[in-house]
Amino acid sequence: MSWNKKTNVTILVVMVLFWSLTASAVEQKRILFYEKNSAKGYTIEDKYSTFKDALEGRGYVVESLDIELSRDVLQTRDPDVLVIAALSGSLSSTELAAIFEFVMQKNRGLFILGGSLSKKGITPANQITIPFGMTLDSAILEDERNPVVEGSNPTTKKENFVVNTFNPENDPTMGLAIQGVREIAFFGGPGIDLPKSDQNSNVKTVAICGRNTYSPNSQIFQKGSRPPIAAAGVVGEGLVFVLSDEDMLANDYLDTSKYKYDNLRFGTNIVDWLRTTKIASNVSADIDQLIIAIGSCIILKDRLNETLQETQDRLDKTIKEKTALAQDYEEQTMELNELKGQADPILKISYMYWAIAVVAIAVIILSVVVAGKKAKKAPSDEKDEVFGYEFEEGFGEEEDASNLDADEELTDFTDVGKEVKGKE
Repeated sequence: MSWNKKTNVTILVVMVLFWSLTASAVEQKRILFYEKNSAKGYTIEDKYSTFKDALEGRGYVVESLDIELSRDVLQTRDPDVLVIAALSGSLSSTELAAIFEFVMQKNRGLFILGGSLSKKGITPANQITIPFGMTLDSAILEDERNPVVEGSNPTTKKENFVVNTFNPENDPTMGLAIQGVREIAFFGGPGIDLPKSDQNSNVKTVAICGRNTYSPNSQIFQKGSRPPIAAAGVVGEGLVFVLSDEDMLANDYLDTSKYKYDNLRFGTNIVDWLRTTKIASNVSADIDQLIIAIGSCIILKDRLNETLQETQDRLDKTIKEKTALAQDYEEQTMELNELKGQADPILKISYMYWAIAVVAIAVIILSVVVAGKKAKKAPSDEKDEVFGYEFEEGFGEEEDASNLDADEELTDFTDVGKEVKGKE
């Protein structure tokens, strides 16, 4: 396959060709993560578990491989897409040969996720990417103008920044990979050195940084260079996608309570895009763009069918819940009517009215009791009144006592006077 623009394929023609195809056979969609030489923790059971769950949500069977790659292993596992994430060691010649054959001759997809953890100046992933026309730089990118927002606060790490420019060449075959993706958060990684745009290359730029993104330790990516961080290519009969930051799809950075970016959507889109050449391999076409476009349409159709099925399931569930609620309402109504219809067999009075009467009588009795208690308490609280005036208890007693003492003193004084006069 070659990625030259021999003709302009319009969306209308692609759709007509697509709808003329017979429905594709139902088959399992398999993703294989190679983890033998991955950095510690970068596995589908650890840092990539959220990514794994999202892929399984799209119907993929996701498996891991912790032994050496070989033709027999790939043939036995038979994945649609091989993912090599956070590669930290060298691959053997046997492994490299198996990978190249898997992509170039078997119509399969290869996803290189990170792998820039260089040792002694060597970037491990370049063993695979350089033969495909893409080279990972060894220096980490920085950007001070477009920081990642964590929660509500911009990060202070220069290595964490936002990327929002996709498919700068407006290549129609990249539509599936960037569908629904507006912004992605980058968490430390190098730029990808690609062939010049004027060269007849099968490599395409998928995502590029802003003009303020650069690497102070790189001779390639200085300010204004707009480094690519995601690139794709057609290699032989298959597809290759390179994303330079292994942390972009790690659990910590997919936490939606902190980060409001489209990293997870981007990752699942990439895997879908890498399947396009396999599912369209039975279509007779010589134009690469047409093959990829048809594959993209098939995947979109599968997505629509999945969405339709999910919607139908939710509708069926809602109908069942509605029916159950209607039955409950009918049963409750019948019970209420039965209660209303129940009556005293002697007086033929409804039990409901009896209940109301009992409550009313209880209220009346309670009111009478409360009023009686207030009536008994009122006389003891009244104060003495004389000629319309109120006097406190004990008022006037002190005055009577003082008058009595004065009379006694006056009597004593009179007696003394008499005695004096008698002596004279």
